[in-house]
Amino acid sequence: MKFEHTFLNTPFRGDRNYIHSASIFNELQNYCVESIGKHIWLHQLKLSQFTVASCYATTRIEDNDVVIGSFEAAGLNETVSGYIITDKEQPVSERVEYDENLICLHAKIQGQGVNSPWNGDVTFMDQCVALTKYFHNQLFKLTQKKWIFTRVTLNENINFFTPKLISISLKKKLGNRITQSEIYLDNTLVGIIEFSVK
Repeated sequence: MKFEHTFLNTPFRGDRNYIHSASIFNELQNYCVESIGKHIWLHQLKLSQFTVASCYATTRIEDNDVVIGSFEAAGLNETVSGYIITDKEQPVSERVEYDENLICLHAKIQGQGVNSPWNGDVTFMDQCVALTKYFHNQLFKLTQKKWIFTRVTLNENINFFTPKLISISLKKKLGNRITQSEIYLDNTLVGIIEFSVK
């Protein structure tokens, strides 16, 4: 599997004027599946900053590349590591409708977490990000800054799950700026999602 300056189709969503983190995950995950098959999945994605410009995935970075994150894909005893880069000369102009509140319409806070019926109309990562943000804003309210997604690590291949329930449960809160939460599909722990205050 190769990522040689692979373009990621990531239009602005809703009223956002930056690339939504879940869009980057979705594009990478789709590329893995379409290129190789369902046995390949995005094992890890880490993002360090926002971008308003076009994004690419690559296994090699050039001198002028602006790196905004890294990723790792896994499957069939193969692991591929790479980087997310952005091209400031190619600002994003496309915009699509997106309402994060609809994803959380049936969400229920339970202790230090949230669960919701699985929504087959949106992606796994859209649900993870929206639900984690939802319970953070309920339990750890901020007045000036925002909770944003910064990293996910998946130890299970989500391509083969058809769950009825998705749950996000706080695992650890590091000071007032970073959280790590467990992602469950039905009763199976599939990974960890990390949010930070920005």
